Parts: sequence; C-alpha cells; structure tokens
Amino acid sequence: MQHGLWTRSHSWRCPSQASRCASDILYWRFVNLQLQSHGCNCTLSEGTKTAHAIIVDSAPFYKKLSLELGGKNPNIIFDDADLSQAVPTSVRSSFANQGEICLCGSRLFVQKGIYDKFLEQFIAQAKQLKVHITRLSLSLLLGALTRTKYIQVGDPKEPSTNMGALVSKEHLEKIQYYVELAKEEGGKIVLGGDRPNLDGELKNGYYHNPTVIVGLPPSCRVQQEEIFGPVVTVTPFESEEEVIEWANCVKYGLSATVWTENLRKAHRVAQELKAGTVWINTWMKVYHKTQNTSVFDLSFRLMVFILTARLACAIWRS
Repeated sequence: MQHGLWTRSHSWRCPSQASRCASDILYWRFVNLQLQSHGCNCTLSEGTKTAHAIIVDSAPFYKKLSLELGGKNPNIIFDDADLSQAVPTSVRSSFANQGEICLCGSRLFVQKGIYDKFLEQFIAQAKQLKVHITRLSLSLLLGALTRTKYIQVGDPKEPSTNMGALVSKEHLEKIQYYVELAKEEGGKIVLGGDRPNLDGELKNGYYHNPTVIVGLPPSCRVQQEEIFGPVVTVTPFESEEEVIEWANCVKYGLSATVWTENLRKAHRVAQELKAGTVWINTWMKVYHKTQNTSVFDLSFRLMVFILTARLACAIWRS
C-alpha cells in the first residue's frame, strides 16, 4: 500500500510501503503540517499502524478521517457455482491492475468437489496474461476488463493491453520476497513466481508474472499479510463453517466475494463474513438506481438542474 493523505486540495504520496523507512521523516513532517492546516478532512490509504498514528496526531485538531487500511480479501467458490462466470471473474479480481487494488481477491477458497476443475481452468485463463506498460486510468482499466473473458495483454502501444508494471522497484522486491516466503512455508508455485523476459524499453521495468500458489494453510504469513501484487493463493475447503472461519481469520475486513447458485446460502455466508463489502457472483460491480439511464439522459437532467438553479438565483437577486 502507498501512503496517502488528502486535505482539501493537498495531495501527497510516498513511493511505496517498502521504502517507508527512508521517507518517514519527510512523511511525518508533512502529515503534521497538514493536520494543523485549515483543511477539515483527512483520507488515508495505508496500513493499520500508520492509521493509528494518524488518529493520534489528528485528535487535537478534530479532523474528519476516512481510513482505508488495505485488504486480504477472500474469494469463496462453492461447488454449485457457475464456473463459466466464476473463473474469468476470479482471474480479473486476482490480477487486475497487477493486483494493486485493495479490493482484489487474493485468497481463493474453492470447495473440494470442484477444486481440481476450478484450478485447472483458473490457471489456463491466467496463462493468457502477459505483461506490458499500461497508460489507461484505473476506471478505464476496470471497464475494459469487465468486457473481456480473458485479460488481454501484449504490446503496450496496443489499446487491448491492460496489465502493467508494479509501482516501484521496492514493491517488486516485496512481491519477490513473499513468493520465496511461500516456498519456505510449504507452498507450491503452480503458475508464475518469476519475472517476465522483456526486451527493449520494457527490459528494466518492474514487472512480475501472475502467480498462483497452492498448498498453504490459512494461518501462514502469505495468507495473512497483504502482498498487494499479482500473487494469489488457492485453498480447498470442505464445509461452509470451515470457509467462513478461514475467511475471517485475518486482521483485514475490506471486502469478500461469494460464488454460489444457492441464494439462501449466499445471504447466509455474506451475513457471517466480517467484510465491509460482499459481492455475490460478481466483483467490483456497483448497482445504482439509475443504472439503466443513458448518459445523455443524466447529462440532460444535470443541465436542467443547473439552469434552473441559476434562474432561481437571478430571480432572487432581482
């Protein structure tokens, strides 16, 4: 995760969590200055330790805080799930934006009845991923991914490519550290685990191949700590009670995903998950009352509202 602090128009970010030691002095000087400024809001995207320090430092200034503290989100696939939807969406939720999205489902729990079938399809589709430099914004990236069965990658100059480099060298080293740690903890790398061989301008980029790890217990560090990269674990489970316990056994509670055709089961499990957002048979999809309204219709309504407000102000002033 990156440091982030916003107060009104102020914005600042540290290169990466791995380089925090070198930037701590600058960071805290900036934080203290901003907490004493006239801005009334503070938004942070970081870890719990930094959030604790921000809460303590901001208390004397009565700041309004919005703290988003990372995630180690479970993606639960029951044996009655529709794999034609669950597999490609799980690939997307695992590796979108190189896994550098707090809402990515980095812990996959698959019921034993379909574990082998799911893993085979998941690896096959993840193999379609290659690495490139993306120039798309995150919103465009997510929109493009929702329209493709596989994540299309290739030449960075091609509009269909949408998986790029990690944020920094330090973060790449962090990813590599956790891959090696997974091996030490008894895990097996069934896909990736290394860097791609790229030529030309991509040769020295901070790229890492999509990585899938199996054979790790839910209590190990790789399944407990946020990696924030293209690395996921896949773990089989037997019962509903077991997977709920495993899903809730981390210190994070950002989001979760449940795949099942049984609506009662979906709601039952969602109620037991300790997560702020739970998606059922989808990922990163937000429903609005106006979801069927055209962009033109929304724009027209906004224009009418603005003109009406201006007219009312003119009448009131006269």
